[in-house]
Amino acid sequence: MRIIESSIGIAAKPDVVWASIVDFEAYQEWNPFVIKGAGSAVVGSTLDFMFQLPGDKATRVRPTVRIAEPGRHLRWEGITLNRIILSGQHEFILEPEGTGTTLLQREYFRGLAVPFIDKTIKWAEQGFHDMNRALKERSEQAASVD
Repeated sequence: MRIIESSIGIAAKPDVVWASIVDFEAYQEWNPFVIKGAGSAVVGSTLDFMFQLPGDKATRVRPTVRIAEPGRHLRWEGITLNRIILSGQHEFILEPEGTGTTLLQREYFRGLAVPFIDKTIKWAEQGFHDMNRALKERSEQAASVD
């Protein structure tokens, strides 16, 4: 197993950050990593995303929501072929911090293919950092409107 993560402090309450995370259809407006999204943050539902890694073509994934605790925790799982070959669980954990939020974004990569996708994993980690910065900007703008 390989784990990557990225965290950031956001000057907005967890419910404001959550609203941006689960508005998947709006990802194309602000998200530099997940360039298209659809679905609902409901346990058992299937999401539909297009990821764009630097220097690569867009890739479609259709993960299943495993945890959806509004304002706190969202986790989905994507499987390539089968769990033995490659699977990933992606999560957002939101922790209240004063009047803001600490956001942790994490991915667990599992399967026989993990040692062979090191370059992709490194790009994904950079994508998480880029996404967190964009999410911070979007959430703080939304908080200033309220």
